[in-house]
Amino acid sequence: MSALHPTGPTTHAYDELVEDAVRAPSPRNTQPWRFRELSDAVELHADLSRELPVNDPAHRELLISCGTALANLCASAEHHHLAPRVELFPDEDDGSHVATVHLSPTPAYTDARLSYGIRLRTTWRDAFADRAVPERVVTEMLDAAHEPGVWAVVVDDDDLPEVLGLITSGDHFQYADDGWRHELARWLHPRTTGDGLVVPRVAGALSRFLVSHLDLGERTARDDVAMTESAPVVVVLGTETDDEQAWVHAGMALERLLLTGAVQGVQAMFSNQPCQVPVLRPLLASVLGHPHPQVLLRLGYPTEAPAPTPRRSVEDVLDA
Repeated sequence: MSALHPTGPTTHAYDELVEDAVRAPSPRNTQPWRFRELSDAVELHADLSRELPVNDPAHRELLISCGTALANLCASAEHHHLAPRVELFPDEDDGSHVATVHLSPTPAYTDARLSYGIRLRTTWRDAFADRAVPERVVTEMLDAAHEPGVWAVVVDDDDLPEVLGLITSGDHFQYADDGWRHELARWLHPRTTGDGLVVPRVAGALSRFLVSHLDLGERTARDDVAMTESAPVVVVLGTETDDEQAWVHAGMALERLLLTGAVQGVQAMFSNQPCQVPVLRPLLASVLGHPHPQVLLRLGYPTEAPAPTPRRSVEDVLDA
């Protein structure tokens, strides 16, 4: 791994920033991004070879994921005393060029707390500990999600039953779709591959067969509802508009929320079914009284130290 230049940017000197960027979350842990290091900037490109055409046909979640990686890259830059300036979709002829992050050395103090959360954040896939998240921490997480055109709200007790009903419906819709099940099965990988949802190598083939051939919607819905209902906090993040720029902004806001929580021991699990199924998304918006929900997540304290989610190496995501 190359070190950052001590006096200013230099080509191929941003490996640390990219290494932090790729720790961002993505659906199925697809990691749909590529990077190019320039003399004074880093480019972020969407990797459409890692798309989920059934689950995410408009690339909405893919671009949210790119936004989370972009937030990590900026937080890491500030930690390394580099001032990031983000230019979204700078190339009219290349829609996959999501952003260019221009970097300039800064001697000024910057608040690097977000960067500490990058290596602490992970996705928790089980029930949370029976422990409340202090209101102060929740407020800090919501405040960290401030981004143009982005909103984030806590689901209150009155709205939670309807949200749980939408999660149930989402699980049934998705698992009833043969194409969706096969797409999910293709991303069940052993940890050594560096991506995908982790399954033991010896059980991988069986897991992929069962997921692709069985409708597990009823059981999955029962588990998802139980874990969401018992979660200390349920949050929905959304946007005022629903376009590519908004999706990237949503990802940036989401990651700052997650990093702020991770520094204080709070992790998240996604329950995005009501945002993913087209017929359910406007119903969720109606329940919340906010337009264009993008992400639904439950927050809490893990019952044990979470295992890190596998990631591809920097070399695997860098373009020459």
